[in-house]
Amino acid sequence: MKSSTASAVVRAARGLMRSVLPLAIAGLLVACSRSKEPPQAAAAAPEVGVFVLQPVRQTFTTELPGRVQPFLSADIRPQVGGIVKARLFTEGATVRAGQVLYEIDPAPYTAALASARAALERARATAVAAESTAKRNAELVAIDAVSR
Repeated sequence: MKSSTASAVVRAARGLMRSVLPLAIAGLLVACSRSKEPPQAAAAAPEVGVFVLQPVRQTFTTELPGRVQPFLSADIRPQVGGIVKARLFTEGATVRAGQVLYEIDPAPYTAALASARAALERARATAVAAESTAKRNAELVAIDAVSR
């Protein structure tokens, strides 16, 4: 046990010497290197530039990377089919409810309207002919000219 205590003391002394000795040598070198000459007179003041400050309007902008999400968005779905002739809005712009967004080619719808009008007139003519036939048959039935 005495040998381990003695070796611990020796190690502590060596550690102390390693840290104190370099500081002592550095202090001696600094003390010996100082010259005995009197300090020089203050050197002439260095020449410096002078600026006059002027108030100036400055705009500050900051560009930050990121993604934005709209507060409110709507999906655009067609209510009719057809060929789109014109897009009447700008991508990303605000649109109002009921605003026309696309112009569709009216040719197929115009043709369908003309066909429907022709069918209506044909049905009216058929109805007039049927009324006339019904009236004539009613008169003939009244005089027993036709079988029932």
